[in-house]
Amino acid sequence: MCIEGEGVVAVDGKDYPMAFKDALYVGRGSKEIFFKSSNKEIPVKYYFASSPAHTAYPTVKIMKK
Repeated sequence: MCIEGEGVVAVDGKDYPMAFKDALYVGRGSKEIFFKSSNKEIPVKYYFASSPAHTAYPTVKIMKK
């Protein structure tokens, strides 16, 4: 979840632009995850939590309303 600033989360080579309060569910089996900031002057901050999954679901971006 993006808790401050703006950035990009790259999952297995696919970029997901992230704004304040956007979240990303990263599906089971993903190999590479990179967190990037869009602005060096105002670095992005992410909250990250991990839990084992019982089955594979696709990576999905969840946007604020």
